[in-house]
Amino acid sequence: MPRPDVERRLDEVPAGGLGVLIAPTGSGKSVLVSQWLASTPGQRVAVLTLAPRHTDIAVLARDLVATIRSVAPQVDPRLASLAATGQATLGHPLVDALLDGLASAPHDSVLVFEDAHELSNHPVIGDLGHLFTALPPTARGVVAMRSDPPWSLHQLRLDDRLVEIRGADLAFAEADAQALLEDVSRTSLTDAQVALLVERTDGWAAGLQLAAISLRTSRDIPGFVESFAGSDHLVSEYLLHEVIDEQEPAVRQFLLQTSVLDWLSADLCDAVTGLEIAAGMLDGLFHRSMFLIPLDEAGTTFRYQHLFADALRSRLRIENPHSVSALHHRAARWLLAHGHEEEAVGHLLDAGDPAGAFRVISRIGHHFVERGEAATLVRWLSTIAAEDPDGPVEVEVSLLAAQLAAGEGTAATETHRRLSRRPDLTLGERTAAEALSAFLVFRDLPPPQVLQVTDRVRVALQGLDPAEVIDFLGIGGADSVQAVAEYTSGLAHFLAGDLDRAADVLENARTLPGTRYVVWHVYVLSTLALVRAWQGRCTQAMGLARSAIEEARSVRLSDHLGSTHAHLALALVHLDRVEPDDARRCLADAQVHVHGRVSAGINADLEQVLQARLIALQDGPSAALDHLRSPLAAGSEATLVREERHALLAHLLIATGDLDGARTVAAGIPESAVLAPARVDLALATGDVPAARAALDGWTTAVGDVRAEVCRRLHEFRVLRAEGDQRGADRSLREAIAAARAEGLRWPFLEVPAALRVVRRGSGATSWLSDAAFGKVVARLEPGASQQQGLIEPLTPRELDVLAYLPGRMMHHEIATDLYVSVNTVKTHLSSIYRKLGVTERNAAITRASDLGLL
Repeated sequence: MPRPDVERRLDEVPAGGLGVLIAPTGSGKSVLVSQWLASTPGQRVAVLTLAPRHTDIAVLARDLVATIRSVAPQVDPRLASLAATGQATLGHPLVDALLDGLASAPHDSVLVFEDAHELSNHPVIGDLGHLFTALPPTARGVVAMRSDPPWSLHQLRLDDRLVEIRGADLAFAEADAQALLEDVSRTSLTDAQVALLVERTDGWAAGLQLAAISLRTSRDIPGFVESFAGSDHLVSEYLLHEVIDEQEPAVRQFLLQTSVLDWLSADLCDAVTGLEIAAGMLDGLFHRSMFLIPLDEAGTTFRYQHLFADALRSRLRIENPHSVSALHHRAARWLLAHGHEEEAVGHLLDAGDPAGAFRVISRIGHHFVERGEAATLVRWLSTIAAEDPDGPVEVEVSLLAAQLAAGEGTAATETHRRLSRRPDLTLGERTAAEALSAFLVFRDLPPPQVLQVTDRVRVALQGLDPAEVIDFLGIGGADSVQAVAEYTSGLAHFLAGDLDRAADVLENARTLPGTRYVVWHVYVLSTLALVRAWQGRCTQAMGLARSAIEEARSVRLSDHLGSTHAHLALALVHLDRVEPDDARRCLADAQVHVHGRVSAGINADLEQVLQARLIALQDGPSAALDHLRSPLAAGSEATLVREERHALLAHLLIATGDLDGARTVAAGIPESAVLAPARVDLALATGDVPAARAALDGWTTAVGDVRAEVCRRLHEFRVLRAEGDQRGADRSLREAIAAARAEGLRWPFLEVPAALRVVRRGSGATSWLSDAAFGKVVARLEPGASQQQGLIEPLTPRELDVLAYLPGRMMHHEIATDLYVSVNTVKTHLSSIYRKLGVTERNAAITRASDLGLL
């Protein structure tokens, strides 16, 4: 029934504006939108009809990006990863990127969301509000839902960019109602009869349509009109008694049997009914206005109007409850045969066949894990497990795997506890469950506990026949369980700070049969890359990281959580090489997998440490300190994270002149070798050379840890020079340079400015430490004006060079030799330094400079 007056209201939605259709079910929202779009065929339209499956954030993000790409093809399809598994919201980064894509589209477009009431996730509803209230001038939005969204529409109203169409606007006036009633009922009505029906239904489209269908078979039209009531509840009753029950037997049976379907096509309906009549039946029902809503332009796919579908299902359950299961089974068989596995699982569950549903889930579950849609698996498996808490162990093990893949750490912990209490677990089942539980190291399971678990899994696997180990989601089995145990063991060693052992375990994991499964292989390569990067083995780390990312991309797993460590590894390499622009890009890639996830845990903590280093390069130590003081994401702080945070905190505090704060931080982990550089620096800053020597002698580095070795050699250079051993200092500096040059390491030199000054005064052999871009970073990190505010006059760069020598034992002529200047020049600089610091001798200058943070 064309309604041009109401359609014109949608034409009034301005560029960058929003039209909202807010009305109860059966008001004609979908019909109106379809009619409006059909009346303006030149528009570029993107339509997304929301459904319960969109409670899975990954599914919603994927469909949302695909929908917008239909009108803005330049939008990057990888944007969906900004809201991947485990995330609680779509997040502003994704929404903002989509808005940018719409703004840069070559054509104007219309973005239509239907059935927005299907979303129950309030944060996601808020994200969509951000999308629709911030549309660019190149786009218009139309949203249909049953109740007011929790969006702030005030500004849109003030800007005259909001068109609101509500139930009263969609209500049929008498003239339109008469045309509808007489067209559908094929009966002439008096004005009074039409007025009465409009009054009884409040012009509600579904009520009027119901009345019109009932009028077709009524022998007493005046009596029917007089008794008709059009409320929601009563319409349902009328649908049962006056519409459904009055249909011809063949039509009625078709309606009831196909009511189990969420969408209708001729082939699917024929499969469910067992008859080959659906094509003609659907065509006839549509042209008789029997509550069918088309889902495609070709008119081959439909759905029943919601109230009508509910009424049909209610009647089917009353009349023939035993047939419901068989109908759902027929639907599932057809859907499985035609590639609609997800919908088939829903029908099997509705058929009361959890075993059948689980068989399908076991076969196809790995696809959902790989696509980042594990939340859908959790929904299904939770339903199956809830129906029979003492049911097959395989269900709960698969649920545990799905919860871990979906980032639902708290639920996974509870599932594992429940599993561990079951008396009927075989050793193979318990082993698989334990191996999976080790993945909680990403969230809050301490690494020592993970290592205990993985040790038990190793021992158990040695005594088990592979056939005894449970498969889960099509990715389990003994080989997969072994791969998971070795991977999480390597990760736990890494987080415990044992880089050498972590690398050995992960290198071995690469060779296992289980890592032929691409997800496990990507995990192993990514984390091994991060371990190598942490060791300063930059070249190897980059190769591993790029292999992991490329492998993930080749099988469309670019957005998978498993590649997070590869992006962090690349970021760390670029930070160590002091390439802030590249580091920023790689950290942004890593943040796709970290920010907003409900169980980002350890990955978020690792990212925070690296982000602090980037901030130090870009904005200086004070800004980096502020970033490091934000709370951790994981439930417990892993040793590696704690030590790296403390070491970076101490370094930044020293850089800002807060020596007392740095001492407190260093004392917090007295046994840590990672804090050894800070202990050496603090001792030298106060002129305590023996303490610096003791700290250096107690500092051991692991074989293969290039970064730690370079750092130790540079601090050894400082101590030897302070002790007056210039020849030994030069040798240590050469060794540091040789090791660092091989990997392109430059960050350690920023931590030892005295060594860097010597290097940058040297020959072209160290040009990688002397380029202009690196020089800008060095200048940014030099003691700034804020640290010299108490001086009568700022120290010059050359005076700062001389000042750095004072805590050591070098004589004037040794300093002059080291700086390639005369002794008189050194004495001149020292006189100027003492004057500016307001002191008269060397020890006082050291104390004053330390207090200011200049050393």
